[in-house]
Amino acid sequence: MAKADVIKKKKQVVEDFKKKLEVAKVFVLSDFRRVSVKELTSLRKNLRPQESEYKVVKNTLLRRALDLAGFKDCTDEISGPTGLMLGYADPVGPIKTLVEFVADTEKGELRLGVMEKKVIDQAVIAQVAKLPSREVLVAKVLGGLQSPIYGLVNVLQGNLRALAYALKAVAEKKAQA
Repeated sequence: MAKADVIKKKKQVVEDFKKKLEVAKVFVLSDFRRVSVKELTSLRKNLRPQESEYKVVKNTLLRRALDLAGFKDCTDEISGPTGLMLGYADPVGPIKTLVEFVADTEKGELRLGVMEKKVIDQAVIAQVAKLPSREVLVAKVLGGLQSPIYGLVNVLQGNLRALAYALKAVAEKKAQA
Protein backbone atom coordinates (compact mmCIF):
# COMPACT_ATOMS: atom_id res chain seq x y z
CA MET A 1 0.00 0.00 0.00
CA ALA A 2 2.82 2.41 0.82
CA LYS A 3 4.44 1.85 -2.58
CA ALA A 4 1.19 2.73 -4.36
CA ASP A 5 0.99 5.98 -2.39
CA VAL A 6 4.56 6.91 -3.35
CA ILE A 7 3.86 6.21 -7.03
CA LYS A 8 0.66 8.26 -6.84
CA LYS A 9 2.55 11.21 -5.28
CA LYS A 10 5.27 11.02 -7.92
CA LYS A 11 2.69 11.00 -10.70
CA GLN A 12 1.10 14.07 -9.15
CA VAL A 13 4.49 15.83 -8.97
CA VAL A 14 5.13 15.02 -12.65
CA GLU A 15 1.68 16.31 -13.59
CA ASP A 16 2.26 19.54 -11.61
CA PHE A 17 5.62 20.11 -13.30
CA LYS A 18 4.07 19.40 -16.71
CA LYS A 19 1.40 22.05 -16.12
CA LYS A 20 3.98 24.58 -14.93
CA LEU A 21 6.22 23.90 -17.95
CA GLU A 22 3.30 24.40 -20.33
CA VAL A 23 2.24 27.68 -18.71
CA ALA A 24 5.74 29.15 -18.24
CA LYS A 25 6.95 31.70 -20.78
CA VAL A 26 10.52 30.75 -19.92
CA PHE A 27 12.30 28.05 -17.99
CA VAL A 28 15.98 27.40 -17.45
CA LEU A 29 17.70 24.22 -16.31
CA SER A 30 20.70 24.82 -14.09
CA ASP A 31 23.24 22.99 -11.99
CA PHE A 32 23.26 24.25 -8.41
CA ARG A 33 26.33 22.48 -7.04
CA ARG A 34 28.08 24.27 -4.16
CA VAL A 35 25.15 26.69 -3.82
CA SER A 36 24.04 26.98 -0.20
CA VAL A 37 20.46 26.88 1.00
CA LYS A 38 20.80 30.51 2.08
CA GLU A 39 21.87 31.54 -1.44
CA LEU A 40 19.02 29.56 -3.04
CA THR A 41 16.58 31.23 -0.66
CA SER A 42 17.94 34.62 -1.71
CA LEU A 43 17.54 33.69 -5.39
CA ARG A 44 13.96 32.57 -4.81
CA LYS A 45 13.23 35.82 -2.98
CA ASN A 46 14.56 37.83 -5.93
CA LEU A 47 12.54 35.80 -8.45
CA ARG A 48 9.21 35.95 -6.58
CA PRO A 49 8.32 39.60 -7.48
CA GLN A 50 8.88 38.72 -11.16
CA GLU A 51 6.24 35.97 -11.03
CA SER A 52 8.97 33.34 -11.18
CA GLU A 53 10.17 30.46 -9.07
CA TYR A 54 13.19 28.24 -8.64
CA LYS A 55 12.78 24.57 -7.77
CA VAL A 56 15.23 21.81 -7.03
CA VAL A 57 13.90 18.78 -8.88
CA LYS A 58 14.49 15.08 -9.18
CA ASN A 59 15.91 14.29 -12.61
CA THR A 60 13.65 11.31 -13.39
CA LEU A 61 10.51 13.25 -12.52
CA LEU A 62 11.67 16.27 -14.52
CA ARG A 63 12.48 14.10 -17.56
CA ARG A 64 8.98 12.63 -17.50
CA ALA A 65 7.39 16.07 -17.11
CA LEU A 66 9.46 17.46 -20.00
CA ASP A 67 8.46 14.51 -22.20
CA LEU A 68 4.78 14.99 -21.38
CA ALA A 69 4.98 18.76 -21.96
CA GLY A 70 6.60 18.28 -25.39
CA PHE A 71 10.17 19.30 -24.54
CA LYS A 72 11.90 15.99 -25.20
CA ASP A 73 14.94 17.84 -26.63
CA CYS A 74 15.77 19.14 -23.14
CA THR A 75 16.05 15.75 -21.42
CA ASP A 76 19.64 15.15 -22.60
CA GLU A 77 20.91 18.04 -20.48
CA ILE A 78 19.55 16.62 -17.23
CA SER A 79 22.28 15.12 -15.07
CA GLY A 80 23.55 15.73 -11.58
CA PRO A 81 21.83 18.18 -9.27
CA THR A 82 19.24 20.05 -11.32
CA GLY A 83 17.44 23.28 -10.58
CA LEU A 84 14.54 24.60 -12.60
CA MET A 85 13.73 28.30 -12.90
CA LEU A 86 10.21 28.96 -14.17
CA GLY A 87 9.08 32.42 -15.33
CA TYR A 88 5.39 33.04 -15.91
CA ALA A 89 5.30 36.73 -16.94
CA ASP A 90 8.21 38.62 -18.50
CA PRO A 91 10.80 36.12 -19.81
CA VAL A 92 13.75 38.54 -19.65
CA GLY A 93 13.61 39.53 -15.98
CA PRO A 94 13.94 36.04 -14.46
CA ILE A 95 16.73 35.08 -16.86
CA LYS A 96 18.59 38.28 -15.97
CA THR A 97 18.17 37.54 -12.25
CA LEU A 98 19.40 33.96 -12.65
CA VAL A 99 22.42 34.95 -14.76
CA GLU A 100 23.35 37.69 -12.27
CA PHE A 101 23.02 35.18 -9.41
CA VAL A 102 25.36 32.69 -11.10
CA ALA A 103 27.86 35.47 -11.90
CA ASP A 104 27.74 36.97 -8.39
CA THR A 105 28.04 33.71 -6.47
CA GLU A 106 30.38 32.08 -9.01
CA LYS A 107 28.56 28.86 -8.22
CA GLY A 108 26.27 26.75 -10.31
CA GLU A 109 25.95 26.65 -14.06
CA LEU A 110 23.21 27.32 -16.57
CA ARG A 111 22.58 24.41 -18.92
CA LEU A 112 19.80 25.38 -21.29
CA GLY A 113 16.44 27.03 -21.37
CA VAL A 114 13.18 27.29 -23.23
CA MET A 115 11.78 30.71 -24.07
CA GLU A 116 8.43 31.05 -25.79
CA LYS A 117 8.49 27.27 -26.48
CA LYS A 118 11.89 27.42 -28.25
CA VAL A 119 15.02 25.78 -26.84
CA ILE A 120 17.86 28.24 -26.15
CA ASP A 121 21.45 27.44 -25.21
CA GLN A 122 23.83 29.15 -22.78
CA ALA A 123 24.96 31.75 -25.33
CA VAL A 124 21.39 32.85 -26.06
CA ILE A 125 20.59 32.92 -22.34
CA ALA A 126 23.54 35.29 -21.83
CA GLN A 127 22.33 37.53 -24.68
CA VAL A 128 18.77 37.60 -23.33
CA ALA A 129 20.12 38.58 -19.90
CA LYS A 130 21.65 41.70 -21.47
CA LEU A 131 18.29 42.90 -22.82
CA PRO A 132 16.36 45.55 -20.92
CA SER A 133 13.21 44.43 -19.14
CA ARG A 134 9.82 44.47 -20.84
CA GLU A 135 8.77 47.65 -19.04
CA VAL A 136 11.85 49.53 -20.27
CA LEU A 137 11.29 48.35 -23.85
CA VAL A 138 7.62 49.38 -23.75
CA ALA A 139 8.60 52.79 -22.36
CA LYS A 140 11.13 53.28 -25.18
CA VAL A 141 8.56 52.35 -27.84
CA LEU A 142 5.96 54.68 -26.34
CA GLY A 143 8.53 57.48 -26.13
CA GLY A 144 9.40 56.91 -29.78
CA LEU A 145 5.74 57.03 -30.74
CA GLN A 146 5.07 60.19 -28.74
CA SER A 147 8.00 62.25 -29.99
CA PRO A 148 6.53 62.96 -33.47
CA ILE A 149 3.27 64.03 -31.82
CA TYR A 150 5.12 66.46 -29.53
CA GLY A 151 7.01 67.81 -32.54
CA LEU A 152 3.76 68.41 -34.42
CA VAL A 153 2.21 70.14 -31.41
CA ASN A 154 5.25 72.42 -31.08
CA VAL A 155 5.13 73.32 -34.79
CA LEU A 156 1.43 74.11 -34.62
CA GLN A 157 1.90 76.13 -31.42
CA GLY A 158 4.71 78.08 -33.07
CA ASN A 159 2.43 79.22 -35.86
CA LEU A 160 -0.31 80.17 -33.40
CA ARG A 161 2.20 82.04 -31.25
CA ALA A 162 3.48 83.97 -34.28
CA LEU A 163 -0.10 84.87 -35.24
CA ALA A 164 -0.83 86.04 -31.69
CA TYR A 165 2.31 88.24 -31.67
CA ALA A 166 1.39 89.70 -35.06
CA LEU A 167 -2.16 90.50 -33.92
CA LYS A 168 -0.81 92.04 -30.71
CA ALA A 169 1.61 94.20 -32.69
CA VAL A 170 -1.20 95.34 -35.01
CA ALA A 171 -3.41 96.13 -32.00
CA GLU A 172 -0.60 98.15 -30.34
CA LYS A 173 0.04 100.05 -33.58
CA LYS A 174 -3.65 100.94 -33.90
CA ALA A 175 -3.74 102.00 -30.26
CA GLN A 176 -0.84 104.44 -30.87
CA ALA A 177 -2.48 105.96 -33.90
